[in-house]
Amino acid sequence: MTQLLYPYKSIFSPIRVNNLTLKNRLIMGPMGNISLAEETGRPNRSMIAYFEERAKGGVGLITSGLVPISFGIDHSLTEPGKLSYFPKILGSRTHYAGWRDVAHVIHAAGAHFFIQLTAGLGRVGNPQCLVTQYKFPVSASLNPNYYLPGVPCLPLSGRKLRKMVKNFGQAAADSKTATIDGVYLHGHEGYLLEQMTNRAFNRRKLGRYANWQAFGLDVVREIRKRTGPDYPIMYRIDLSLALNAVYGERMDTVKSLKKFKNERRIEETLDYMKNLVKVGVDIFDVDLGCYDNWWLPHPPTTMKPGLFLDVAKQVKDYFREENILS
Repeated sequence: MTQLLYPYKSIFSPIRVNNLTLKNRLIMGPMGNISLAEETGRPNRSMIAYFEERAKGGVGLITSGLVPISFGIDHSLTEPGKLSYFPKILGSRTHYAGWRDVAHVIHAAGAHFFIQLTAGLGRVGNPQCLVTQYKFPVSASLNPNYYLPGVPCLPLSGRKLRKMVKNFGQAAADSKTATIDGVYLHGHEGYLLEQMTNRAFNRRKLGRYANWQAFGLDVVREIRKRTGPDYPIMYRIDLSLALNAVYGERMDTVKSLKKFKNERRIEETLDYMKNLVKVGVDIFDVDLGCYDNWWLPHPPTTMKPGLFLDVAKQVKDYFREENILS
């Protein structure tokens, strides 16, 4: 068996994340949640069977697809009749009882499970809420909707952002109660958490969240306060949106890109990651890109294997130089 695994000794070796030991370093990325919940938002039998089958394959950690904490705030999450194709964790014991069933079958197959919590979709959400609910999509600042740039996404108020911070904490506490092994924060690819934590999208001038790092740090602090020091927190982040690198001079001429020219630089992302570790993040998942260069965070098979290995190495080297232990 050892010869069969060679030269992959490291990837099949255990790794410790906070107080949790994963049997290997194979992680199933987030996918498979959408339209796999009952009308109440509780995970249905199809979702449970989906994750159970994948846990039987020997993976060390399984992560869910995104689970929003901002229903009623991000209007793009909700369909007519207050229904959603996303599952829920907040608001009902019914919800987290369903997640407990998911965690149970994954644990029985020998794997661990993190739930991916998202602030929402923001400017990359479906703008149909303007027609079906008579409510505008939302974002960190006044940003164009990705699908219909003529539809404005209105900036969230400080009160609603504080409510979302509290919701993250409650969702994490419910996840812990449901025997889920950790939380996985959905902070990449231009979704709402990144819209708050990237200067490309967050151009606020007043208030606490004019500081583009503040919202993400507050979220992690709240989760750590509600779950204690030994509950794993994973954060998904792009080292760069890479908009300027991809589009170059077009950033000055294309109307839908102009606003986003002042994107978070790599050195700023690394500094932000250092601060996230200080407030409680245990492990990172790092990539590149966003909706506006969709092929980059979702690389086609024509791109080289291990596309983001250099990105991960850049983070590891920085952490080593700064003596950061995550």
